[in-house]
Amino acid sequence: MRIWKRSIHAWLCWALYFAFALSLGAQQELSLEQAINTALQGNRELRIVETSLESALLSVSDARAGFSFTVRPEGGVGTTEAGDELAYGLSAARKNTWGTQVDVRGQVSKQAMEGVEDYHRGYVRVQLEQPLLRSLGPLMNREPVTQAESQVMAARRELELRKTDLVIQVVETYEQIFRLQKQVEFDSRALLRLEKMNKLTSTRERQGRASRVDVLRVELQYGEARLRLNRTQEQLESVRADLVELLGAPDDSSYSTVQNSIPEIGFTNRAVAQDVALKNRLDYAQVLHDALDTSRGKRIARRNLLPDLNLISRYEQSGSGNSYSAATDLNEDSWFVGFAVESDLLLRQERIRYRQSILDEKTALQTAEIVEAGVRRQVTQAILTYERTHAEVLFAERNYHLAESRATLARRLFEMGKGDSFSATDAEDALLQAQNQMLQAGSEALLASYRLLRAVGMLIEYPADLKPAHEG
Repeated sequence: MRIWKRSIHAWLCWALYFAFALSLGAQQELSLEQAINTALQGNRELRIVETSLESALLSVSDARAGFSFTVRPEGGVGTTEAGDELAYGLSAARKNTWGTQVDVRGQVSKQAMEGVEDYHRGYVRVQLEQPLLRSLGPLMNREPVTQAESQVMAARRELELRKTDLVIQVVETYEQIFRLQKQVEFDSRALLRLEKMNKLTSTRERQGRASRVDVLRVELQYGEARLRLNRTQEQLESVRADLVELLGAPDDSSYSTVQNSIPEIGFTNRAVAQDVALKNRLDYAQVLHDALDTSRGKRIARRNLLPDLNLISRYEQSGSGNSYSAATDLNEDSWFVGFAVESDLLLRQERIRYRQSILDEKTALQTAEIVEAGVRRQVTQAILTYERTHAEVLFAERNYHLAESRATLARRLFEMGKGDSFSATDAEDALLQAQNQMLQAGSEALLASYRLLRAVGMLIEYPADLKPAHEG
């Protein structure tokens, strides 16, 4: 009966191993570069961020429309107890960034009353309004456009930062799949070795050359190997589903990954790397941009302490009479020049807002200092991790080869009857641990390289106008 069970176990081991090999052949092989490019094109969450950018661009167009020509029809019709009234005309207006607003208007009206001849009137009027103190200049009048443009810059930076995060996610997931693929391969081979060792130990038990304790130890290790293989295969399929989601690929897609060389970073000097980061990091650029916005807000608040004084000039030509031709003759003219002021003399709210703008600017500058210190710290930590992980790769590979040689020797000695099962199983455990450490070290070194590139703002190429060097 035991022989039959061991035969079933042997076939099961081979079936699992070949099933893994066939599953690799059924997967679509995908390089890391292909995975990154596919994700940047197809990731669904990234499309949402792009939609937010499009919305911000529309806001800029809407704000700029305030400086475009406006043409409006004017007129109306009504009736009273005295008679009927009819008026129609056209107006056109435009405002520039200095606050100058020109309004041109023309209209013809008619009043019809019982017992009296119809009365017609027409006029053409040109009016100019020019703010002199508070609202004079592009600082005040262009503020809606400037705010909308700032929102666009923030949305563009957010999109680029999301792309950066997505690249890191893809690299992490891709490397995890590769590590699990190798782990399945290692676990399958270990299962075959342990099955053979289990069979040999049981045979020696019947021959009196091994104890029951030896058999139970090998059987326990064999059972743990089977559980480990099943668990690793389940994790592999789960992470593959995560990669499909990141790529925005169809749900029935499945990919296998290939080994990637660990990127070598050309600069690991901390001072140089920190300077590079402060010239490239978009999160730092956004903080500087926010500081500029608060500084501009303080200037606007200070300007609002001035009176709202406007110069108004108007010239009009008109005509009137009992006929339409008399109304459109425009033989009368008039003009007007004056000033208009509209301000709260005490300016309580304006003074409060100005004091608040000073606090906002101070907070923004302090935030920029905090973020700069954070960037420097993150770069230092990324370099430390990079150096540690790259050094560990060599040691992990050396330990793996030593553990593999030890396990091979211990297994051969056991098969030749010159070693015990404890030494062989102990060497197998050490080999498993060394395999895991080697795979983990390789993954950590690869990820450390990409994370260092992200820390210095060089993981992907950012548009030049989004970088800190172009602020101000």
